[in-house]
Amino acid sequence: MKYYYFFCFCLVAVVSFGQKVHTVQTEMGAIGGSSAQVSFWHQANQSGAAPNTLPALTGRVRFFSQPTPRTDSSGKRRWFDWNYGLDVAGNAASQSNAALIEGYLGIRLGAFQIEAGRKREIIGLLDTLLTTGAVSYSGNALPIPKLQISTNGFVEVPFTKQLLAFQGTFAHGWVGAQRISPNYFPRPNGVLDYYGHYVETYFHQKTFYGRFGKPAWKVTLYGGFNDLAFWGNEAVIWNPNFQLSMAESFRRVVTGVNWEGSKVGNHFGTIDLAANVKGRLWDVFLYRQSIFDTGSLLNAFNLDALNGIRLHNKRRQGNKNWYFRNILLEFLYTNDQRDPLVSGGRNSYLNHYIYLDGWSYLGQGLGTPLATQINRMAESSEYFTNNRIIAFHIGANGVYNQHFRFVTKLSFSHNKGTYGFPFAKPKNQLSSFISVSKPLQFWGGSEGRLSLSADVGELYPARVALQASIIKTWHL
Repeated sequence: MKYYYFFCFCLVAVVSFGQKVHTVQTEMGAIGGSSAQVSFWHQANQSGAAPNTLPALTGRVRFFSQPTPRTDSSGKRRWFDWNYGLDVAGNAASQSNAALIEGYLGIRLGAFQIEAGRKREIIGLLDTLLTTGAVSYSGNALPIPKLQISTNGFVEVPFTKQLLAFQGTFAHGWVGAQRISPNYFPRPNGVLDYYGHYVETYFHQKTFYGRFGKPAWKVTLYGGFNDLAFWGNEAVIWNPNFQLSMAESFRRVVTGVNWEGSKVGNHFGTIDLAANVKGRLWDVFLYRQSIFDTGSLLNAFNLDALNGIRLHNKRRQGNKNWYFRNILLEFLYTNDQRDPLVSGGRNSYLNHYIYLDGWSYLGQGLGTPLATQINRMAESSEYFTNNRIIAFHIGANGVYNQHFRFVTKLSFSHNKGTYGFPFAKPKNQLSSFISVSKPLQFWGGSEGRLSLSADVGELYPARVALQASIIKTWHL
């Protein structure tokens, strides 16, 4: 009987293959600059695809499926769909690198879907195109491979007449070997190994967001949270004091139940609030991502948060030369870091006392890229040497002269280091970016793109980078 069900699944997948639209996209280019170091906005939130050094030749190939329409030609609702994605990027330079950015398979069953593999993702309520980056999981690092079950977007709650809807994910991921503090590895002779140890580590993710408001309403409200954690092999880390089984450790990671007065694993996340206000000419989207660390929701009531307001232009371009589709203003504040559970205590966002590489994956920060990592400075023993940040950001995208599409970003930050290792003097930084793309007449209608970025300030050395690339897309 089990082979019968497997055969039926394969048959449905094969039949539906011919009904789907498959996309192949290639990108070739080159990037150079005034420095061997890549400037901020050419490496931030690139999912690990940016080159390590300049100049570099860049290449990228993507294969992915387009979603099948939810209803067929007769108007009947489809309950089954499947999807996949493959994204490989490489850079030829003095320090060449290549990475599998995405490689996943997914199945949709009604309102829910299951996906396995590595997939790009930004977690939280925010504008995903122009943002500085989500606080907890921004798309800055390579995606963590995981098995995830989620809703297919927002799902309406039955019998509420579209008033209420919810969206959620639950995932288990594999981080691999993580560097653990040597203080938790006592030797039989009582001598500690101060070179540290590596322990196989897992990733836990759960998110839940609610929506309140009918489609015809002028105002729609959103709210929810994301709780992310590194965990696993606590019995190895704490041996011989740890008393919980692997299954019990997982239960406590998921539920947040403490062991010996603290959370199991390294938790980090945000509590998000948002509102969308519909106007006649512009829609306004407001959001706030409040930070909580060490698994304590009380942390979310301090001042630390990412705040944003996006203006979305509903008018068509017409004959105007300049047409702005979206304008975004953001304000990031992480200077408070008070721990309400400890009198006078402070959190050190993105750092951790057991996981020495903090909230990072394969050497890249998982959270906001405005937090600086140790491989960029050598002023402290903490992995993220700069997590006390006050930043202002503006971004915009649109069309010029009906042919040139542009994206631009400008970020100013005031950086203080960490509470454990503050900078002797705060460092100001200005980073800018502009990208312009235009359809080309040759190679079957490809697209050319030029992007320019620059850093000026005290956090990064002054530098400029220019990238040129050609992108070709086929739909099969």
